[in-house]
Amino acid sequence: MLFYNQLLSVFASTFGTFLLSWILYEKTGSKLAMGTLWLVSISGQLIVQFIAGPYIDRLKEHQL
Repeated sequence: MLFYNQLLSVFASTFGTFLLSWILYEKTGSKLAMGTLWLVSISGQLIVQFIAGPYIDRLKEHQL
């Protein structure tokens, strides 16, 4: 159940970014702005994963 909810959340997040980038492109006509939105979105997700992953691993070690 948790896996499917997480999968739905990731899909919704990606779809939301897609819609926002489409609206941004329609308003500005700039492919650069649309690409920058994607870059910010993806880099934000990666930074959170790289910070949260090791922190969670350390937290589990301290609890054992």
